[in-house]
Amino acid sequence: MPSFAGPVDISQADGILKLGFGGGATLAGSEVNERTVDGIPAVYTCIRILADAISQSAPLLYRSLGKRGREEATDHPLYDTLRYLPNPEMTGADWLDVMARSMFGWGNAYSEVIRDSQGQAVALWPLFPGAMAVDRDPATRRKRYQYAHADGRPQTWLYHAERPPIHHWMINSLDGMTGRAPVRILRESMGLTTAAEEFGARYFGSGAHPGGVLTTAGKLDPDRAKRMRDDWERLHSGLDRSHRIAVLEQGLTFGKVSIDPNDAQFLETRQFQDLQIAGVFGIPAFMINATSASNWGTGIESQKNALVSLTLRPHFEKIQQAMKRDLLGRRDFETYSIEFDLTPLLRGDYSQRMTGHAAALNWGINTLNEVRELEGWNPITGGDKPVPPLSTSSAGSSKQSTPDGGNAVGDTPQNIDAGATNG
Repeated sequence: MPSFAGPVDISQADGILKLGFGGGATLAGSEVNERTVDGIPAVYTCIRILADAISQSAPLLYRSLGKRGREEATDHPLYDTLRYLPNPEMTGADWLDVMARSMFGWGNAYSEVIRDSQGQAVALWPLFPGAMAVDRDPATRRKRYQYAHADGRPQTWLYHAERPPIHHWMINSLDGMTGRAPVRILRESMGLTTAAEEFGARYFGSGAHPGGVLTTAGKLDPDRAKRMRDDWERLHSGLDRSHRIAVLEQGLTFGKVSIDPNDAQFLETRQFQDLQIAGVFGIPAFMINATSASNWGTGIESQKNALVSLTLRPHFEKIQQAMKRDLLGRRDFETYSIEFDLTPLLRGDYSQRMTGHAAALNWGINTLNEVRELEGWNPITGGDKPVPPLSTSSAGSSKQSTPDGGNAVGDTPQNIDAGATNG
């Protein structure tokens, strides 16, 4: 068993370990690993968008009712643990955010599962993915989790199918054991991005680019050359002293000097890299300001729905299945299911929502109180009964089959109770 002296820092590893973890210097000369890529704005923004989407979508526990459908299992201990309080220190949204940032930043997200005497999961404590090593126990071939706490204390868990000790999310896996961070897959590409960021910071930070320079045909001894160089940096380094004219000694002549980052395609390089990063994370480029155009559809609603359908749904499905595997015992596995509530993500504007609700009411898909619940409103008396549908005449006019022919949504509860359904 390996010895752990503290959290694993892949940026300090060397040799083959660096290459395996996606760290080390790239051909562009910059150090790239899971810790450093957070400093790339495009990477940070992509991870933030994905984590925010997951953290606002509550995971709900459902109980199967056989042929009659399902219901929210609010009486099950896991319901509140997942939705509201994974542990005494974190809200459900906080925990989801930590797990999502770990998964998209490191390729893996881990939480220790605390169980009661009956084996029910009652708490989830997130673990730092950079301090976790996953392999198989040589003797039992069971999956083994080895973790180094911040104080250097090691801890090991062996996977148990009935009571998994670790809840694990992962992406980009090749072996089913662990995932891979995007930084490992595109280390060289992100190295170029990091190098461009560093170049820009040094270029504008030092500012040692005067509007002109004075030269001489004479030879300068090393001490004088060093003094002149030091004077140059003292007089011209920094944004507040850039573009000054240097006045030197001994019959110098003036020549103009200019270095434009655009000439070196600096801005174009950054934009191209941002587009690549957005593509890797499955984020529309316009959402990270990499471009103003979008080929994800027209209108904010269609673009948002495309993001949910094409990028987020696969992640939600994987997480839901991982939750069911790790947090529900085999006794509950067939009876219960876990599903994220995507309503906040798919919520349209008010006009679109009301149009959809009206159609759902007319076709008997929802009752008034179900619609009111979706909108966060309190129920009303009589609102649990189906609304009488509208009938369309041959002339194309719509008329409700109630005595007053009024609108179902606007009727009072008494009228709703008295309304006859249309045969």
